[in-house]
Amino acid sequence: MQQWGINMNAMTEKQGYKFTEEFGYIPEDWNIAKIATKTNVVTGGTPSTKISDYWNGSIKWMSSGELNNKRIYDVEGRITLLGLANSSATLIPENSILIGLAGQGKTRGTAAINYVELSTNQSIGAILPSKYFNSEFLYQCIDKRYDELRELSSGGGGRGGLNKALLMNLSILLPPLPEQEKIAEVLGDIDSLIEATQKLINKKKDIKTATMQKLLTPKEDWSEYIIGDLGSTYSGLSGKKKDDFGNGESKYITFLNVMNNVVIDITQFENVIIKNNENQNRCVKNDLFFNTSSETPEEVGMCATLQDDISNLYLNSFCFGYRLKQQNIVNPRFFAYIFRTHYGRTIMQTLAQGSTRYNLAKDKFMEYKILLPEYLEQNKTTLVLSDMDAEIEALEKELSKYKDLKTGMMQQLLTGKIRLIGKVAKQERNVVSMEDTAAHKVANDEFKDAILISVLAYKFGNEQYPLGAFRRQKLSYFYKRHANINIDEYTKKAMGPYNSKMKYQGAENIAIRNKYVKKVGNRGIVATNLISKAEEYYNRYYNSADMQWLDANFHYENNNNLEVLATVDYAINDLVNQNKAITLANIKTYIASDEEWRPKLELDYFTDNAIIKAMEKIKKLFNSY
Repeated sequence: MQQWGINMNAMTEKQGYKFTEEFGYIPEDWNIAKIATKTNVVTGGTPSTKISDYWNGSIKWMSSGELNNKRIYDVEGRITLLGLANSSATLIPENSILIGLAGQGKTRGTAAINYVELSTNQSIGAILPSKYFNSEFLYQCIDKRYDELRELSSGGGGRGGLNKALLMNLSILLPPLPEQEKIAEVLGDIDSLIEATQKLINKKKDIKTATMQKLLTPKEDWSEYIIGDLGSTYSGLSGKKKDDFGNGESKYITFLNVMNNVVIDITQFENVIIKNNENQNRCVKNDLFFNTSSETPEEVGMCATLQDDISNLYLNSFCFGYRLKQQNIVNPRFFAYIFRTHYGRTIMQTLAQGSTRYNLAKDKFMEYKILLPEYLEQNKTTLVLSDMDAEIEALEKELSKYKDLKTGMMQQLLTGKIRLIGKVAKQERNVVSMEDTAAHKVANDEFKDAILISVLAYKFGNEQYPLGAFRRQKLSYFYKRHANINIDEYTKKAMGPYNSKMKYQGAENIAIRNKYVKKVGNRGIVATNLISKAEEYYNRYYNSADMQWLDANFHYENNNNLEVLATVDYAINDLVNQNKAITLANIKTYIASDEEWRPKLELDYFTDNAIIKAMEKIKKLFNSY
């Protein structure tokens, strides 16, 4: 963890830390407490499924499988008041930390947080909200301790489960509340980035699946071939013992490598001992591989191809190899793709034999007739799909990078090795001083931003629809643009023009501390009855006409449109500074040139038409370019 600038060996000598038996060295102002001393834990229940009056009511009811959604805004199940009253299910308030209690799978120990009131089944325990901790912070802490929670499971060999008593007795680290909030914000933002990237990956995969179905469904001009005429098969490793695997200089392609990839992943080979006198089949570039069996017919005969020259490479014994006789009739990658489409899966399900386990007979496979387009068309199709694969792979690497980043951040922030509170405390002292002498001195930028945030919350938010962080960023950006206030602090982030100081460096915290606004769960902020005091400051620092302009032009603009407008406006400003023409093509090129902004062009609401409309509105609003 050198990148954090922390010398872990010096921690014992670092001033301001104390040693604890449970957590080692922690900051002196952090406390340790049992869950039972700060809040309560409740468990759920399931109304009888035999009584229809207990089900399909208005009360949200969550099953343990939905814990994997992590942040819970809604659930599939619904029960009635009668079902609630006649079962051990109970209403759980929003901002509770939900934990999987039972099961041998991955769900046990999984943590989630709910943003709506709900009930749960008996396999979920809920740590209720409390004034002693920030729920988002505690969620991150519990989420980090997944492996520990699984080890706490009652019963031998990890086959039991967690229970209320174990959770009540769980010790937790509690920094001061302001620091909890700060940590929660930082980790929450990286969560948002991970979620957005995952959604983009899922969308790309859906597009690829649809493209495959379109390009790889047989057409009238496709020709028929017998698979055995196009190539020959060979077997995987044979006669190997358990001790032969994991050792040796040779490599082999695993079963999962074939199952999970269109193109064999050369970073996932495993070692095997192959002696000089052994008669084993080697794999070569452009070979294809099929798994011979599965528990379901849908997964028999998944196909992958080797696209690299690898010496001393062999195939696992649960798959067979297929080597093409001529390279100018079948593109190997096209062949691998086609067996992962509906057409290819139908072929394999036809060939699959068995009842409890399904097997693929090589002789039947070799006799099967398959339809293929001309070689040139195969190459074109393969190129299209390969580009899609490359794009998805790049996004998956990016997602992995974000997840690793979060793991590192959690390790540092949730143990106190890195402190965020120093800046917060300093800013809060500035606010106190400023409040005492506000009439006699110019407020600092953080306080000005806090006032702007407060009035935005008053004008654009209410208890039902509080002003969220996304809209705060966009509205403040356009406000400052219209008021000719410097916007250099807004940078290109995934959500668009983004000013981190509005959130991390004090503004929001100042507004809340001075009670001009309050948080509504995790959904946003609303003005309090002290907003009139914030309005007094607003009238000193800002012009009411600018807020009227903002209200008139953006009050009913939805978040998608706001993102497009702010992104396009930011791009236009930069293009003007670069003396470049303001055209659709230049704006798209500008957006595509930035790693964080490039994915915007794939969003279904970020179309050419939407960009053109944004250009027109921006020209009208600012009478520029």
